[in-house]
Amino acid sequence: MTAIRAAYPNYYRVQAEIDDAINLWAEMLVDDKAEYIAKAVKEFIKTDISGFPPTIGQIRNKAGEIKKAEYDKRKRETDMLPEPEIDIAEMPEELKRKMAAWMRGMQV
Repeated sequence: MTAIRAAYPNYYRVQAEIDDAINLWAEMLVDDKAEYIAKAVKEFIKTDISGFPPTIGQIRNKAGEIKKAEYDKRKRETDMLPEPEIDIAEMPEELKRKMAAWMRGMQV
């Protein structure tokens, strides 16, 4: 709310309004990740041309878009990585015998 209040100084002037807004936003956004909500508020403020503060729904939608974009980016980056080569070598017979002997010695 601090960022919204600073970006839209003509709104939320009375402390009672600010307190009510904070309580409402906190209640409505309780299930959302704060990281995405913060990014959404910043993005909204940066791109807003209306001059009006955002609604809770606008911020939640933008947060969802940001989350999806980040997921898609990670997915693309992961998909571009080559599959790791796994070279599974057969255990040498001498090592197999030593392991078997050691395991027999461990049995009670």
